Amino acid sequence: MEDAGVPNLSDFFPILKWLDLQGVRRRIRPAYLRLHEIFEENIEKRVEARAAGMKKKGDFLDTLLDQCEDDGSGFGTTIKPLMVV
Repeated sequence: MEDAGVPNLSDFFPILKWLDLQGVRRRIRPAYLRLHEIFEENIEKRVEARAAGMKKKGDFLDTLLDQCEDDGSGFGTTIKPLMVV
């Protein structure tokens, strides 16, 4: 949370973004990777539960998975944020 709230020079000077002068990307990367692991674990558990015939919870993840099952929805089979760090 602290790193997310710190002003970053590259926000004000986009040309400096690739330099990562303050080390924001370096410090945030482990938390971002862990967050992806948590997302993947929860999605896999839900997909397995749905395959086993478990009742849908009706939450946002179920809605996204329903969209993935629709052929014309434009959603792929993978639901997770892009890795930009």
